[in-house]
Amino acid sequence: MICKKCGSEVAEDDVFCMQCGEKIERPQCPHCGAEVDEDTVFCSNCGEKIGQERCPYCGSELEEDSKFCVFCGAKTDGTEPTKPQITVPKPQTTTGQSNQPRYEKRPDTDTKGVWAIGAAIILAAIIAIACLGMGMDGTEDDDVAEDGYLTDELSDDDKDFAWLNEDFDDYLGNWVAYLDNGKPIYFKIWKDAGKYWFSMDASTSSRALYAETMLDDIDEDIGIATGETDDEYTYLYTWITFYDGDLTVSTDMLDKGLQYSLDFDALECQPWTATDEAALNEFIFPYSDFENLKKLDIEGLSKEELKIARNEIYARHGRMFQDKSLQAYFNSCSWYTPSIAPEDFKESMLNEVEIANRDLIVSYEKEMGYR
Repeated sequence: MICKKCGSEVAEDDVFCMQCGEKIERPQCPHCGAEVDEDTVFCSNCGEKIGQERCPYCGSELEEDSKFCVFCGAKTDGTEPTKPQITVPKPQTTTGQSNQPRYEKRPDTDTKGVWAIGAAIILAAIIAIACLGMGMDGTEDDDVAEDGYLTDELSDDDKDFAWLNEDFDDYLGNWVAYLDNGKPIYFKIWKDAGKYWFSMDASTSSRALYAETMLDDIDEDIGIATGETDDEYTYLYTWITFYDGDLTVSTDMLDKGLQYSLDFDALECQPWTATDEAALNEFIFPYSDFENLKKLDIEGLSKEELKIARNEIYARHGRMFQDKSLQAYFNSCSWYTPSIAPEDFKESMLNEVEIANRDLIVSYEKEMGYR
Protein backbone atom coordinates (compact mmCIF):
# COMPACT_ATOMS: atom_id res chain seq x y z
CA MET A 1 0.00 0.00 0.00
CA ILE A 2 1.22 3.53 -0.82
CA CYS A 3 1.01 6.62 1.47
CA LYS A 4 -1.08 9.23 -0.37
CA LYS A 5 0.90 12.11 1.15
CA CYS A 6 4.53 11.15 0.48
CA GLY A 7 4.25 8.10 -1.82
CA SER A 8 6.17 5.76 0.48
CA GLU A 9 5.23 2.10 0.82
CA VAL A 10 3.45 1.20 4.05
CA ALA A 11 2.84 -2.20 5.63
CA GLU A 12 -0.65 -3.69 5.75
CA ASP A 13 -1.02 -3.17 9.52
CA ASP A 14 0.63 0.27 9.76
CA VAL A 15 -1.52 2.99 11.35
CA PHE A 16 0.78 5.86 10.34
CA CYS A 17 3.27 6.30 7.49
CA MET A 18 6.78 5.69 8.86
CA GLN A 19 8.21 8.37 6.53
CA CYS A 20 5.89 11.38 6.93
CA GLY A 21 3.66 10.42 9.91
CA GLU A 22 0.41 10.74 7.93
CA LYS A 23 -2.41 8.56 9.25
CA ILE A 24 -3.17 5.83 6.72
CA GLU A 25 -6.71 5.94 5.33
CA ARG A 26 -7.51 2.57 3.84
CA PRO A 27 -9.92 2.40 0.86
CA GLN A 28 -13.41 1.10 1.55
CA CYS A 29 -16.22 -0.16 -0.62
CA PRO A 30 -18.74 2.71 -1.03
CA HIS A 31 -21.60 0.18 -1.02
CA CYS A 32 -20.93 -2.01 2.03
CA GLY A 33 -17.98 -0.31 3.80
CA ALA A 34 -15.66 -3.33 3.64
CA GLU A 35 -11.90 -2.70 3.26
CA VAL A 36 -10.68 -3.25 -0.32
CA ASP A 37 -7.37 -3.05 -2.16
CA GLU A 38 -6.71 0.10 -4.16
CA ASP A 39 -6.76 -1.69 -7.54
CA THR A 40 -9.86 -3.80 -6.80
CA VAL A 41 -12.53 -3.58 -9.49
CA PHE A 42 -15.26 -5.53 -7.68
CA CYS A 43 -15.83 -5.71 -3.91
CA SER A 44 -15.10 -9.21 -2.61
CA ASN A 45 -17.71 -8.73 0.13
CA CYS A 46 -20.78 -7.47 -1.75
CA GLY A 47 -19.74 -7.94 -5.38
CA GLU A 48 -20.50 -4.34 -6.41
CA LYS A 49 -18.27 -2.65 -8.96
CA ILE A 50 -16.03 -0.09 -7.26
CA GLY A 51 -13.15 0.59 -9.66
CA GLN A 52 -12.13 1.09 -13.26
CA GLU A 53 -11.44 -2.12 -15.21
CA ARG A 54 -7.88 -2.45 -16.44
CA CYS A 55 -6.23 -4.29 -19.31
CA PRO A 56 -5.05 -7.69 -18.00
CA TYR A 57 -1.98 -7.46 -20.25
CA CYS A 58 -0.61 -3.88 -19.95
CA GLY A 59 -2.59 -2.53 -16.94
CA SER A 60 -4.08 0.48 -18.78
CA GLU A 61 -7.63 1.62 -17.93
CA LEU A 62 -10.28 0.21 -20.28
CA GLU A 63 -13.23 2.03 -21.77
CA GLU A 64 -16.57 0.68 -20.57
CA ASP A 65 -17.75 -2.38 -22.58
CA SER A 66 -14.50 -2.25 -24.59
CA LYS A 67 -13.45 -5.53 -26.22
CA PHE A 68 -9.89 -4.39 -26.99
CA CYS A 69 -7.30 -2.31 -25.14
CA VAL A 70 -6.61 0.87 -27.12
CA PHE A 71 -3.04 0.96 -25.78
CA CYS A 72 -1.70 -2.53 -26.54
CA GLY A 73 -4.42 -4.10 -28.67
CA ALA A 74 -5.07 -7.01 -26.30
CA LYS A 75 -8.54 -8.46 -25.94
CA THR A 76 -10.15 -7.75 -22.60
CA ASP A 77 -10.29 -11.49 -21.95
CA GLY A 78 -6.49 -11.53 -21.54
CA THR A 79 -5.41 -12.49 -25.03
CA GLU A 80 -1.99 -11.10 -25.88
CA PRO A 81 -1.91 -8.06 -28.15
CA THR A 82 -1.67 -8.67 -31.87
CA LYS A 83 0.58 -6.68 -34.12
CA PRO A 84 -1.34 -4.35 -36.39
CA GLN A 85 -1.42 -5.33 -40.04
CA ILE A 86 0.31 -2.63 -42.05
CA THR A 87 -0.27 -2.49 -45.77
CA VAL A 88 2.74 -1.18 -47.67
CA PRO A 89 1.74 0.44 -50.95
CA LYS A 90 3.48 -0.84 -54.04
CA PRO A 91 5.79 1.68 -55.66
CA GLN A 92 4.43 3.39 -58.76
CA THR A 93 6.54 2.78 -61.84
CA THR A 94 6.88 4.89 -64.93
CA THR A 95 8.02 3.95 -68.36
CA GLY A 96 11.72 3.22 -68.55
CA GLN A 97 12.17 2.87 -64.81
CA SER A 98 13.04 -0.35 -62.99
CA ASN A 99 10.99 -1.71 -60.07
CA GLN A 100 14.17 -2.71 -58.22
CA PRO A 101 14.97 -0.62 -55.13
CA ARG A 102 17.67 1.97 -55.57
CA TYR A 103 20.70 2.07 -53.28
CA GLU A 104 23.10 4.93 -52.89
CA LYS A 105 26.70 4.17 -52.15
CA ARG A 106 27.75 5.70 -48.82
CA PRO A 107 31.27 6.92 -48.26
CA ASP A 108 33.56 4.61 -46.29
CA THR A 109 33.36 5.19 -42.53
CA ASP A 110 36.50 5.57 -40.41
CA THR A 111 35.59 3.27 -37.45
CA LYS A 112 38.76 4.12 -35.57
CA GLY A 113 37.79 7.78 -35.55
CA VAL A 114 34.32 6.97 -34.23
CA TRP A 115 35.74 4.97 -31.30
CA ALA A 116 38.18 7.77 -30.47
CA ILE A 117 35.38 10.36 -30.40
CA GLY A 118 33.20 8.08 -28.22
CA ALA A 119 36.02 7.55 -25.72
CA ALA A 120 36.59 11.29 -25.50
CA ILE A 121 32.88 11.93 -24.81
CA ILE A 122 32.80 9.30 -22.03
CA LEU A 123 35.93 10.75 -20.42
CA ALA A 124 34.44 14.25 -20.50
CA ALA A 125 31.22 12.98 -18.88
CA ILE A 126 33.19 11.32 -16.04
CA ILE A 127 35.09 14.55 -15.37
CA ALA A 128 31.85 16.58 -15.38
CA ILE A 129 30.20 14.22 -12.88
CA ALA A 130 33.21 14.42 -10.57
CA CYS A 131 33.08 18.23 -10.70
CA LEU A 132 29.48 18.23 -9.47
CA GLY A 133 30.58 16.78 -6.15
CA MET A 134 33.90 18.58 -5.79
CA GLY A 135 34.94 22.14 -6.51
CA MET A 136 37.79 22.79 -8.94
CA ASP A 137 40.11 23.27 -5.96
CA GLY A 138 39.23 19.82 -4.60
CA THR A 139 36.94 21.12 -1.81
CA GLU A 140 33.37 19.99 -1.23
CA ASP A 141 30.75 22.02 -3.12
CA ASP A 142 28.33 24.05 -1.00
CA ASP A 143 25.40 22.57 -2.93
CA VAL A 144 26.14 19.03 -1.74
CA ALA A 145 24.39 17.98 1.47
CA GLU A 146 26.37 16.16 4.12
CA ASP A 147 24.41 12.98 3.45
CA GLY A 148 25.62 12.96 -0.16
CA TYR A 149 22.49 14.25 -1.93
CA LEU A 150 22.78 17.06 -4.41
CA THR A 151 20.44 19.88 -3.51
CA ASP A 152 19.05 19.82 -7.05
CA GLU A 153 17.79 16.30 -6.35
CA LEU A 154 15.81 17.35 -3.26
CA SER A 155 12.41 19.00 -2.91
CA ASP A 156 12.20 22.47 -1.38
CA ASP A 157 10.93 21.00 1.92
CA ASP A 158 13.66 18.36 2.05
CA LYS A 159 16.40 20.93 1.45
CA ASP A 160 15.56 22.55 4.78
CA PHE A 161 16.13 19.32 6.70
CA ALA A 162 18.50 17.11 4.67
CA TRP A 163 21.60 18.18 6.59
CA LEU A 164 20.31 19.09 10.05
CA ASN A 165 22.68 16.66 11.76
CA GLU A 166 20.92 17.14 15.10
CA ASP A 167 22.21 15.26 18.15
CA PHE A 168 19.25 13.47 19.75
CA ASP A 169 21.15 13.32 23.04
CA ASP A 170 20.52 17.07 23.32
CA TYR A 171 16.80 16.32 23.76
CA LEU A 172 17.10 13.88 26.64
CA GLY A 173 15.18 14.93 29.74
CA ASN A 174 11.69 15.95 30.84
CA TRP A 175 9.25 17.88 28.63
CA VAL A 176 5.74 19.26 29.01
CA ALA A 177 3.01 20.29 26.58
CA TYR A 178 -0.15 22.16 27.52
CA LEU A 179 -3.56 21.41 26.01
CA ASP A 180 -6.04 24.15 25.14
CA ASN A 181 -7.70 23.79 28.56
CA GLY A 182 -4.34 24.22 30.32
CA LYS A 183 -3.88 20.55 31.22
CA PRO A 184 -0.23 19.52 31.09
CA ILE A 185 0.96 16.34 29.39
CA TYR A 186 4.38 15.21 30.59
CA PHE A 187 6.94 13.49 28.35
CA LYS A 188 10.32 12.03 29.17
CA ILE A 189 13.14 10.96 26.85
CA TRP A 190 16.04 8.96 28.25
CA LYS A 191 18.83 6.64 27.19
CA ASP A 192 19.49 3.24 28.72
CA ALA A 193 22.12 0.74 27.56
CA GLY A 194 22.54 2.56 24.26
CA LYS A 195 18.79 2.57 23.49
CA TYR A 196 16.46 5.57 23.54
CA TRP A 197 13.16 5.49 25.43
CA PHE A 198 10.09 7.72 25.53
CA SER A 199 7.26 7.95 28.09
CA MET A 200 4.00 9.88 28.24
CA ASP A 201 2.18 10.73 31.47
CA ALA A 202 -1.32 12.13 31.08
CA SER A 203 -2.48 10.98 34.51
CA THR A 204 -5.05 12.83 36.61
CA SER A 205 -6.14 12.34 40.21
CA SER A 206 -8.86 9.96 39.02
CA ARG A 207 -7.18 8.19 36.09
CA ALA A 208 -3.62 6.91 35.61
CA LEU A 209 -2.61 7.17 31.96
CA TYR A 210 1.05 6.29 31.52
CA ALA A 211 2.86 4.50 28.70
CA GLU A 212 6.39 4.15 27.39
CA THR A 213 8.07 2.82 24.27
CA MET A 214 11.53 2.37 22.83
CA LEU A 215 12.42 4.81 20.05
CA ASP A 216 13.78 2.33 17.52
CA ASP A 217 13.92 4.62 14.48
CA ILE A 218 15.88 7.87 14.92
CA ASP A 219 17.10 9.95 11.98
CA GLU A 220 19.24 12.86 13.17
CA ASP A 221 19.73 14.12 9.59
CA ILE A 222 16.06 15.03 9.22
CA GLY A 223 15.17 15.34 12.93
CA ILE A 224 12.60 12.54 13.30
CA ALA A 225 12.26 9.78 15.92
CA THR A 226 9.52 7.16 16.09
CA GLY A 227 8.59 4.26 18.33
CA GLU A 228 5.73 1.83 18.86
CA THR A 229 4.76 -0.60 21.61
CA ASP A 230 1.79 -2.93 21.74
CA ASP A 231 1.37 -5.21 24.76
CA GLU A 232 -1.60 -6.64 26.62
CA TYR A 233 -2.06 -3.43 28.63
CA THR A 234 -1.15 -0.52 26.37
CA TYR A 235 -0.72 0.53 22.77
CA LEU A 236 1.47 3.57 22.09
CA TYR A 237 2.72 5.00 18.81
CA THR A 238 4.95 8.07 18.98
CA TRP A 239 6.23 10.43 16.29
CA ILE A 240 8.75 13.07 17.41
CA THR A 241 10.27 15.91 15.40
CA PHE A 242 13.27 17.79 16.80
CA TYR A 243 15.11 20.77 15.39
CA ASP A 244 17.13 23.64 16.82
CA GLY A 245 16.10 22.86 20.40
CA ASP A 246 12.37 22.58 19.60
CA LEU A 247 10.49 19.33 20.22
CA THR A 248 7.10 18.36 18.78
CA VAL A 249 5.29 15.16 19.78
CA SER A 250 2.41 13.28 18.14
CA THR A 251 1.02 10.22 19.91
CA ASP A 252 -1.68 7.60 19.55
CA MET A 253 -2.28 5.86 22.90
CA LEU A 254 -4.80 3.24 24.05
CA ASP A 255 -5.14 1.97 27.62
CA LYS A 256 -6.61 -1.47 26.95
CA GLY A 257 -7.69 -2.01 30.54
CA LEU A 258 -9.62 1.26 30.82
CA GLN A 259 -10.57 1.23 27.13
CA TYR A 260 -9.48 4.85 27.09
CA SER A 261 -7.61 6.41 24.16
CA LEU A 262 -5.65 9.61 23.67
CA ASP A 263 -4.63 10.98 20.29
CA PHE A 264 -2.40 14.07 20.21
CA ASP A 265 -1.17 15.72 17.04
CA ALA A 266 1.97 17.89 16.94
CA LEU A 267 2.07 19.03 20.56
CA GLU A 268 4.71 21.73 20.99
CA CYS A 269 6.79 20.87 24.05
CA GLN A 270 8.97 22.86 26.38
CA PRO A 271 11.57 21.62 28.86
CA TRP A 272 10.25 20.67 32.30
CA THR A 273 12.84 21.68 34.86
CA ALA A 274 13.36 21.05 38.57
CA THR A 275 12.12 24.60 39.15
CA ASP A 276 8.85 23.76 37.38
CA GLU A 277 8.49 20.62 39.47
CA ALA A 278 9.05 22.61 42.67
CA ALA A 279 6.42 25.17 41.63
CA LEU A 280 3.91 22.39 40.95
CA ASN A 281 4.47 21.01 44.44
CA GLU A 282 3.54 24.37 45.95
CA PHE A 283 -0.13 23.74 45.09
CA ILE A 284 -2.58 21.80 47.22
CA PHE A 285 -4.42 20.85 44.01
CA PRO A 286 -2.24 21.67 40.97
CA TYR A 287 -5.04 20.92 38.48
CA SER A 288 -8.07 22.43 40.20
CA ASP A 289 -8.43 24.92 37.33
CA PHE A 290 -9.35 22.23 34.77
CA GLU A 291 -10.04 19.00 36.68
CA ASN A 292 -13.11 18.47 38.81
CA LEU A 293 -12.30 17.50 42.39
CA LYS A 294 -14.20 14.80 44.24
CA LYS A 295 -15.11 14.76 47.91
CA LEU A 296 -12.63 11.93 48.36
CA ASP A 297 -9.85 14.30 47.21
CA ILE A 298 -10.49 16.84 49.97
CA GLU A 299 -11.39 14.53 52.84
CA GLY A 300 -8.70 14.49 55.48
CA LEU A 301 -7.38 17.99 54.73
CA SER A 302 -7.00 20.33 57.70
CA LYS A 303 -8.93 23.57 58.10
CA GLU A 304 -5.88 25.58 56.98
CA GLU A 305 -5.22 23.33 53.96
CA LEU A 306 -8.83 23.65 52.82
CA LYS A 307 -8.59 27.43 53.12
CA ILE A 308 -5.45 27.50 50.97
CA ALA A 309 -6.90 25.04 48.44
CA ARG A 310 -10.01 27.21 48.03
CA ASN A 311 -8.06 30.46 47.67
CA GLU A 312 -5.35 29.14 45.35
CA ILE A 313 -8.10 28.95 42.74
CA TYR A 314 -8.28 32.75 42.95
CA ALA A 315 -4.52 33.22 43.35
CA ARG A 316 -3.87 31.55 39.98
CA HIS A 317 -5.58 34.53 38.36
CA GLY A 318 -3.43 37.02 40.28
CA ARG A 319 -6.07 38.04 42.85
CA MET A 320 -4.69 39.73 45.95
CA PHE A 321 -6.06 39.12 49.48
CA GLN A 322 -7.10 41.30 52.41
CA ASP A 323 -6.20 38.46 54.74
CA LYS A 324 -2.53 39.21 55.50
CA SER A 325 -1.67 35.61 56.29
CA LEU A 326 -3.08 34.43 52.96
CA GLN A 327 -1.29 37.20 51.09
CA ALA A 328 2.00 36.31 52.77
CA TYR A 329 1.53 32.62 51.93
CA PHE A 330 0.90 33.20 48.22
CA ASN A 331 3.70 35.78 48.02
CA SER A 332 6.04 32.94 48.96
CA CYS A 333 4.85 30.81 46.00
CA SER A 334 7.06 31.06 42.89
CA TRP A 335 4.08 30.79 40.52
CA TYR A 336 2.05 33.62 42.11
CA THR A 337 1.91 37.08 40.46
CA PRO A 338 -0.35 39.50 42.39
CA SER A 339 -2.07 41.75 39.87
CA ILE A 340 -5.80 42.19 40.72
CA ALA A 341 -7.09 43.99 43.81
CA PRO A 342 -9.82 42.14 45.73
CA GLU A 343 -12.47 44.74 44.83
CA ASP A 344 -11.61 44.49 41.10
CA PHE A 345 -11.81 40.71 40.86
CA LYS A 346 -14.91 39.36 39.04
CA GLU A 347 -16.41 35.92 39.52
CA SER A 348 -16.68 35.69 35.73
CA MET A 349 -12.90 35.33 35.66
CA LEU A 350 -13.34 31.78 37.01
CA ASN A 351 -14.24 28.93 34.70
CA GLU A 352 -16.95 26.34 35.41
CA VAL A 353 -14.51 23.78 36.80
CA GLU A 354 -12.98 26.32 39.21
CA ILE A 355 -16.41 27.42 40.46
CA ALA A 356 -17.48 23.80 41.01
CA ASN A 357 -14.28 23.02 42.92
CA ARG A 358 -14.61 26.13 45.09
CA ASP A 359 -18.20 25.25 45.93
CA LEU A 360 -17.24 21.68 46.80
CA ILE A 361 -14.57 22.90 49.24
CA VAL A 362 -16.95 25.45 50.81
CA SER A 363 -19.59 22.74 51.25
CA TYR A 364 -17.10 20.42 52.94
CA GLU A 365 -15.84 23.24 55.19
CA LYS A 366 -19.41 23.84 56.36
CA GLU A 367 -19.94 20.11 56.89
CA MET A 368 -16.82 19.99 59.09
CA GLY A 369 -17.86 23.12 61.01
CA TYR A 370 -14.94 25.21 59.72
CA ARG A 371 -17.19 28.00 58.42
